[in-house]
Amino acid sequence: MNKFGKFTVRILSIILAGSVAAGIITGGREYNSVADYAYHGNFDANRFDAIDCPIDLKTDSFFDDSVVYRLPETLSDGSEVSVIVSLGSETSVDMYNRVGCKKSLSEFLRTDEAKAVADKVRSDCDGYIAKLDRSGIRYTLGERYDTILNGFEITVSAGDFGKVGQTLGDEVSLIVGETYEKAESKVITNEVKVYPTGIFDTYGGEYQGDGVVVAVLDTGLDYTHTAFSDENFDAPDESLAFSYDDISDKISSTKAAEFTSGLTAADVWRGRKVPFSYDYADKDSDVFPINSEHGTHVAGIIAGKDAEITGVAPRAQLAIMKVFSDFREGSKTSWILAALEDCVNLGVDVINMSLGASCGFARAEDDEQVDKIYDSIKAAGISLIAAVGNDYNATFGSEKNGRNPLTVNPDSGVAGSPSTYSAALSVASVEGVKTPYFTYNGRVIYFEEANDSSAKPKNFVDEILSTVGSGVTEHTFEYVTISGIGRTSDYAEDDYTGKIVLVKRGQTTFEDKVRIALIEKKAAGVIIYNNVSGSIVMTIGKSRGAVCSINQEDGEAMAAVKSGTIKISKSQVAGPFMSDFSSWGPTSDLQIKPEITAHGGQIYSAVPGQSYDRLSGTSMAAPNQAGAT
Repeated sequence: MNKFGKFTVRILSIILAGSVAAGIITGGREYNSVADYAYHGNFDANRFDAIDCPIDLKTDSFFDDSVVYRLPETLSDGSEVSVIVSLGSETSVDMYNRVGCKKSLSEFLRTDEAKAVADKVRSDCDGYIAKLDRSGIRYTLGERYDTILNGFEITVSAGDFGKVGQTLGDEVSLIVGETYEKAESKVITNEVKVYPTGIFDTYGGEYQGDGVVVAVLDTGLDYTHTAFSDENFDAPDESLAFSYDDISDKISSTKAAEFTSGLTAADVWRGRKVPFSYDYADKDSDVFPINSEHGTHVAGIIAGKDAEITGVAPRAQLAIMKVFSDFREGSKTSWILAALEDCVNLGVDVINMSLGASCGFARAEDDEQVDKIYDSIKAAGISLIAAVGNDYNATFGSEKNGRNPLTVNPDSGVAGSPSTYSAALSVASVEGVKTPYFTYNGRVIYFEEANDSSAKPKNFVDEILSTVGSGVTEHTFEYVTISGIGRTSDYAEDDYTGKIVLVKRGQTTFEDKVRIALIEKKAAGVIIYNNVSGSIVMTIGKSRGAVCSINQEDGEAMAAVKSGTIKISKSQVAGPFMSDFSSWGPTSDLQIKPEITAHGGQIYSAVPGQSYDRLSGTSMAAPNQAGAT
């Protein structure tokens, strides 16, 4: 929505008889503009008047986006938007960092100094709310903030967004809140060191989560599940970060207590394992999920423990922050901010957010304002872990450059917020199985499986080894480079039995290349190499035999000789690597996301761009952290 409506701006009008289209002529000299005239020292204020001029912001070409912000055109005037009004004044966290208090941040927030800041913020907010009341703008007041952000939330129609900015003035910043979709759980098979549940096995490791509290901002928790019962929680009382008395002492200073009058520790306490739980979306203390088990799934991976499930950090405590409503779609930024404030108020160690909105931010201005909020969380010593998203790369499936961006259009910024904020550790998914490869002259070459007509991936290793005999686990094959692009006329011989043919991508379809090689020429298998950088998403139709694809660099290295040998073995597997579906690439401010890939607690370095989905990884310990899933 571009139009705030017509409003009047004050401009200088030149008091001259006749036309001034050609410029300003005075003293025999012509000036191109008022600015030019003033610059040469000839500006006479008495010769100019201020007049009122109506301007339509939707159509006038001189609209300055750096001064006045407009909502996206996809929003109609009647659409409701959540707007967080940020006062920009010193927050309690800012004061804590400025004065260098020796108390913990959680303790400082209960001091008279911090309470005085909060009182001042409430008074200032009341003043701005009164302005809105007098303006006649229809709005719904939402959450208030006074810890990591000074301000409040309102819901208004998109058509009134500009009026809100004009009414409240330049002293405040308006943040357009996003709505985050809940993530869905997927069952995968994992061949790394895992429990039967697929969760990484940390048994016997140094870090079990002792003394750590992980806040899970998600869809809630099935707190009746035995994985979260105190009977299965074996951490001693003296190692716990949160006791019942701690929660009783802190509960009155939380946003949760503001939302629910008379809220006590007994309302949010689920036991030693789950000492705090609150629903920030529906404003009650029942976090049992109605629509999605994703939050339970995530909490179980992080710290669950019973006869069937052992999490990565089974001796950690969980603070369950339900930010998805039982009655409304998605999760609003305002709810998440309220939960984040309580993470700081309570003094948690880690925040896990397996949620996000694709492609960064709606407006750069929101990015800048919210970034400050997340920076304050980082400054408080809290680890913020966020999922990068499940949107592949922006050019995934592109025929132009093998799923990679073009140099003329390099943007592939699908990484989701809030993982794109600089204070967040952006986490991608790891494949549940290891990736096969073959070797050529000692060179490791990863390949892409072809898809059949039902879009089901084939199994190149099993199918090519089956041509040698039943039960064969490895074999060295001769390969032959086919000149041209794999037409019938490009083959020098009629029979390639037992051999793999290497064919270049281009001009003819993948299905034709495979049919000619396997059916007409009786080859044992086909390797198609790319004619541009990147890897190939290849569908070959009806399954006919062993087929795979490799990238341009590896293919040209093999094609440089007429023939050679490659070793194929079922034992030649590596990884696990970052999942193909995980988002990666540059953000709008040219960061590279994600920072790491993680599966159930085992963390791998990830450097997107070396090769699309074959990232070199080194296993690292994950002390006191649980990766987003």
